[in-house]
Amino acid sequence: MKSPTPGRWASPCGSRTPKSTLTPDRPLPPRQPGPTACRLTVSRWLRPLPTPHPPQASLGIGAMEALRSVHDRPDLVLTVVTGNLKLNALLKLAVFDLGGYVDTEIGAFASDDQHRLALVAVAQKRAQAKHGTIFTRSNTVIIGDSLEDVRTGLEGGAAVVAVASGKTQVTTLREAGADVLLGTLENVQELHYAIASVVQLRL
Repeated sequence: MKSPTPGRWASPCGSRTPKSTLTPDRPLPPRQPGPTACRLTVSRWLRPLPTPHPPQASLGIGAMEALRSVHDRPDLVLTVVTGNLKLNALLKLAVFDLGGYVDTEIGAFASDDQHRLALVAVAQKRAQAKHGTIFTRSNTVIIGDSLEDVRTGLEGGAAVVAVASGKTQVTTLREAGADVLLGTLENVQELHYAIASVVQLRL
């Protein structure tokens, strides 16, 4: 995995942005110094398929491309913060061969602390130890699609980019306080703009 370049901002996956609609064709804002951390809730994108015996799972639309694009940014660090036990989370990643896209060494799991809101700080400390950068709400972004994801970010110490994947309605995510709302992960440029926008407002 690429390490953040000194002086550039990276992602272990904070800032409240106005609840506005992101326009895909808007240019990305200039990058600002200071790393940013980004957590993509991989386990949240596992969806059961309507086929019997046995049940199968699939990735949410756009999830794989989103993971790749964030992973390929040398100024971002991608990890996982989840209420799953670490072993279960690693198994879910392995099912879709996603382990190479996230740095699980700096992630946080239920096996670290059963209090989910404490997991953001766990990941921030691990990322700091590995990359030598202090991670706070100003450079930490949670990406998720549930009310629990929004709460984890806002109360745990990160900004939140919420994705209306169908699990939770857009209005519900907005009312919960998500900083930025995306309708899907299919537009990679929109995702990167969302990450940059919340970090910029925190600086």
